[in-house]
Amino acid sequence: MSKNSKGKGNGSRPRGNQTVYTEEKAEEILERIAGGESVRSICLDDHLPSAPTVFGWVKDDREGFADRYARAREIQCDVMFDQLQELSRKALQVASGAPGTGEAGARVQAIKLEIDALKWILAKRFPERWADRVKNEVTGKDGGPIKQESEFKVTAEDEAMIARIREKRDKIPLRDK
Repeated sequence: MSKNSKGKGNGSRPRGNQTVYTEEKAEEILERIAGGESVRSICLDDHLPSAPTVFGWVKDDREGFADRYARAREIQCDVMFDQLQELSRKALQVASGAPGTGEAGARVQAIKLEIDALKWILAKRFPERWADRVKNEVTGKDGGPIKQESEFKVTAEDEAMIARIREKRDKIPLRDK
């Protein structure tokens, strides 16, 4: 697939039918997102619409595009998770090569940076599935709200003590102002 001139620096992009929604364009975009590509890189192809147009399709839910886009993003995160595993293995292989040159260390650091970026993206896109934090929820019976009940009973002993305190209080002389 050819790239348009936008990627070459002059900022021009031919206008026309590439911005028209078609099921074929939508399907290609969704498949490529699910395969791990970014919307920006996909939309550099001349025959596809610009990224803002695609995001407009999502926002407007053009012909059910929003749900399909969300599913493609979920699949993309699974692909990224697989990439994390592959990069981890690659880092181990790189670390064991070229001892003493410093090259292996630099390459491992580059791989670690890529791993950290992928982990960050996963945690931001789908925190409920990929974030490191733990979420604790406390609920009442059968998942309902927590009910707080308290009962305060004054006993005969309590009444007698209150009476004694009142008597002592009443015997305290008040100062004049």
